[in-house]
Amino acid sequence: MPAIVGEDVAKIQELLGEFRIIVPALGAIFGFQLVVAFQQSFPDLPPLARAANFAGVLCTAMAILFLLVPASYHRFTPHLDQSREFRTFARWMVSLAFVFMPLSLGLSVYVQAVRTFRSEAIAWSVGAGLLVLLVAAWWGLPLLLLRVRHRQARSHASKQ
Repeated sequence: MPAIVGEDVAKIQELLGEFRIIVPALGAIFGFQLVVAFQQSFPDLPPLARAANFAGVLCTAMAILFLLVPASYHRFTPHLDQSREFRTFARWMVSLAFVFMPLSLGLSVYVQAVRTFRSEAIAWSVGAGLLVLLVAAWWGLPLLLLRVRHRQARSHASKQ
């Protein structure tokens, strides 16, 4: 097992702290999504909206699962695994969660838009618009910033 570096420990603690913030927020969203099916007006929703609600619930459950796996693994390892390998594993789990979170929110907003506007076209536009915005904010922007940062680092290294 590679040596544990203080920087790794700090980054892992920060990552686990982020999990502790994201998971309760997803839990609240999950609860609201589950409640929708028990409302009297739920059977009045179009079949596609009911299916979208269920798909949103599944996406939220998957996001929660991927966020809980690293914390669970970390808790059960002897001496709490603080390795770079654990940090890489945890980052992959967060990345998988962030595949399901935008889908979950986009589907939930779609269902809400169906109920609010009683128009599939408007609901699809609102849900898809939010999905695009979330993917851009959670994936596109960070990857763009990372690319710019790497370009600047290469440029700085070549000047030396």
